[in-house]
Amino acid sequence: TSNGGAVRLESGTGVELVGCRVFQCLRGIRVQAGAGVRVQRCVVERTRDSGIYAAIVSSTFVGCSDVLIAENEVKNAMNNGILMVGGKGMTVRDNHVHGCFNAGLQSWSAFEIAAESNTFSNCNRFSFNGIGSTGDAKAAICLDGAGPVDGMQTADASFAAKLGRNSLDGNGQGSVGTRVGFELSYNAGSAAGASYFTLLDSNTVRGSDASVRLSCTG
Repeated sequence: TSNGGAVRLESGTGVELVGCRVFQCLRGIRVQAGAGVRVQRCVVERTRDSGIYAAIVSSTFVGCSDVLIAENEVKNAMNNGILMVGGKGMTVRDNHVHGCFNAGLQSWSAFEIAAESNTFSNCNRFSFNGIGSTGDAKAAICLDGAGPVDGMQTADASFAAKLGRNSLDGNGQGSVGTRVGFELSYNAGSAAGASYFTLLDSNTVRGSDASVRLSCTG
């Protein structure tokens, strides 16, 4: 349950994954510590884990940079639709994510994220994921995790996230007992040069009990 999936790209630079179809496997498309990677116009469906995953190298906490995830469809992934752990400078644009067990878009300690013109519908349906663990299921879009410390890839981040023109429709309550559109749950790190500025602009949230919930610390 840790290494399976259709595509596993580690430390690739300038790689383009275009027009792929992935279905009925563990993870869908996993990019680890990639730079200049493009995942575009792919269809990912019925995965036991996350559909599209931008991952870190766990020993160094170096994640992806300058990654574009655009014009994809992720449906019925049994974890997050799109998952980002660590990394800096990722754009998520014009994706259609629907029917996923947990958050449609989940970020853990990633910075300089631009998510724009995406549709997330009927996600965050369950508190658990497809391998029977507690899911990342606080909201349709959730930005969570510890902030940067000095020496990290994100220590000089100029902003945390810019979220604009996204449509969130009919998403569930997941693990929190209430239907939330956006969850912002950063814990401040010690890097003095990192900015936690987060912009939400012209998004549409339907069928939620709370459009935005803040639970940041530090």
